[in-house]
Amino acid sequence: MSDTRRIDRRDFLRTTAAAGAGLALSPVLARAWAGATEGRPNVVFVFSDQHQYAAVGCYGQEQVKTPAFDALARAGARCTGISTSPLCVPYRASMISGEYASHTGIYVNMSLKRRAAPYGKRPHRSVAAAFKQAGYSTAYIGKHHLPRAPAELGFDYWALTASHHDYTKWNLRASDGKRHVGKGFKTDGVTDVALEFLRSRNGKPFCMVMSWGPPHSPFRAPARYDHYRDLKTAPNVPEGKYATDRQGYYGLIEGCDANFGRLMAELDKLGVAENTIVVYTSDHGEMMGAHGALKKRQPFRESSQVPLIVRWPGHVRPGLALDAPIGTPDLFPTLAAMAGVDVPAGLDGTDRSPWLLGKADPAGDEHVFMVLNDYRRPTPGPWRGVRTARYNFARTADGPFVLFDVKDDPWEMTNLVKDEPDLVRKYDDLTLAMMKTYDDAWPAPKK
Repeated sequence: MSDTRRIDRRDFLRTTAAAGAGLALSPVLARAWAGATEGRPNVVFVFSDQHQYAAVGCYGQEQVKTPAFDALARAGARCTGISTSPLCVPYRASMISGEYASHTGIYVNMSLKRRAAPYGKRPHRSVAAAFKQAGYSTAYIGKHHLPRAPAELGFDYWALTASHHDYTKWNLRASDGKRHVGKGFKTDGVTDVALEFLRSRNGKPFCMVMSWGPPHSPFRAPARYDHYRDLKTAPNVPEGKYATDRQGYYGLIEGCDANFGRLMAELDKLGVAENTIVVYTSDHGEMMGAHGALKKRQPFRESSQVPLIVRWPGHVRPGLALDAPIGTPDLFPTLAAMAGVDVPAGLDGTDRSPWLLGKADPAGDEHVFMVLNDYRRPTPGPWRGVRTARYNFARTADGPFVLFDVKDDPWEMTNLVKDEPDLVRKYDDLTLAMMKTYDDAWPAPKK
């Protein structure tokens, strides 16, 4: 067994006493945990806010500098990530619980103070609680934006920032009573706290979730990343518009990439990189002028498709590319299965670890359900849809809205709703069937 996987009891007890990030353990319990979790992989799950799939080098964007994300993809799997509810709080609730919005009860953004509705029609489960029960030290660092406190979700340690997007200063309130305050690029500060947690880990395997605010607007990058000029415009963006926003957007992404590089370097320095599952993704994308829209809430790819990169040395084949969609609720069961953690029965999400671990190939017709009530134009109302490797379909309560062949039409310039009646019928029937499967219903019309 390698040194990085061996747990020394004295080091375990010493670091447990020193760290404010975990629970104090008796020697007997420490030995039991060491025996039960020895060799288990750590998990580092990093997600940013509003990072569209197309704005990463490894996904084909040559204008933005993302060397750390690109290196992660070369060493692991580049997946087709789908934000099944492309809005901050609905995504986060779905990611944490492995459930669709119809079962979390969260279709729109809400604050921590609004605690009345996040459980939906059945008991709420949490990926953090599952890992904690399996003997992991669990942490959440950064933007929280969930209607349940971290401790209620199963996190031992947390350090939270406010959900507003001021990137010039930062203030993290931590569960150990510390306040981390600073000025400068907020993502640097959040990452600093994450590095502190990693250095003070208590001998158990750890599951750390880190959430950054950028590249969400305002699109003002720190000076060292503010060097993007004369950018080419995507074919589905009106010519000459949103150029300044895109410059700042790419700068913020480069800043996230630089901090991701710091995180990966620390895992190497600590000697745990080889036994750590690392994930980078985003809660949703950014339209950035595509189809004349900004921000998120749309079924279009710029809003609903996100980077999803997974590395686990010796287990995930380097350079693997997966076209089949992996949806937000799939993240919980997939990560738990990869780590050997029991997956609660009855989750909406599907374990996609066989794809990542080379034990099975996608059959070709896999799909994920998409649902959002908090819509914005050009989408004409609350929408539901399905996404496959090839097609992106959405409808409103009034009927089919869009159908795109993302293989032949990656910028979604040609809506096939009127030209492909058989395909429209197929995916419309599938969407309505999935609404029944997941106990979903159209919201009542606004008065």
